[in-house]
Amino acid sequence: MTRLFVAFPVPSVVLLELQRKFTSYDLAFTKEFHLTLKFLGEVGDDKISEIIQHLQQIRASMPTFSFSHLGTFSDPDGQPRVLWVALQPEEPLQVLHTAVEQALQGQFPRDTNYKPHITFGRFTSDKYLSVLPSVLKMAPPHFAFMIKELCLYKSEQQQDGSYKHVVLAKIPLQS
Repeated sequence: MTRLFVAFPVPSVVLLELQRKFTSYDLAFTKEFHLTLKFLGEVGDDKISEIIQHLQQIRASMPTFSFSHLGTFSDPDGQPRVLWVALQPEEPLQVLHTAVEQALQGQFPRDTNYKPHITFGRFTSDKYLSVLPSVLKMAPPHFAFMIKELCLYKSEQQQDGSYKHVVLAKIPLQS
């Protein structure tokens, strides 16, 4: 069994810009940068080639994206732990998510609460929680980039508990 997800890679220069802007906030920055379109979970290795074939049916023309706003996800105790950035325009990402859902229809549960975002850091302490409201009001760095391909990733847990993401297939989006 292999832990899989469908995502698109984000240029590493984007991560560097975010790290530069938020370096003083006790964040453990994400090492590998992507925007997940669908988490597939644990999948039998014999299903991987079929998944790739279905994803290769997707064709989409994507606009240039930029950062929209910041947000957080909380831990079970309600404390913000994950800092993320949303992209704009959002509608093409929702359309692409739907296309992935349709391509894999019947193989995986539908994700009806999809919220496109890029996780770029995790708070390592509660030290900055008092200033979090002002952090969330900050404008993310201005940066524009294009999405040209989807990737099927496998996620491998490392000894330290982190995950390493390995690209199994690249699927061009342009028709």
